[in-house]
Amino acid sequence: MEIIYNTYFEDQDESDWAWEDFAYDLTYFDKYLGKKAYVKGRNLDWRGSSGTAEFILEDSKDMLWKLVPENTDFTFKIKRARGRNTYQARCSHHDCPTGSYFNISFRGQK
Repeated sequence: MEIIYNTYFEDQDESDWAWEDFAYDLTYFDKYLGKKAYVKGRNLDWRGSSGTAEFILEDSKDMLWKLVPENTDFTFKIKRARGRNTYQARCSHHDCPTGSYFNISFRGQK
């Protein structure tokens, strides 16, 4: 499983189509709705900051909006990783063109 989205489009129609495809692909995470996501991130900004976060997945698009910066173009890629209910994501954007990296795991009852 691998889901990729890129905001760098010259054609608005292509951008709209790509967003709809991406949003649909994110429904893969609907099986985790109501569960807690544990996130460990590194290289989060131009200073190379690291951090952790936890959130309850209420909408499959939270997998994107909780991890990418606002008001900037970005490329986002998420894929299954080793381990049960574990994923890796990378988000490249203005402050971190080489990519911010995330390890995400889900635990808890629905």
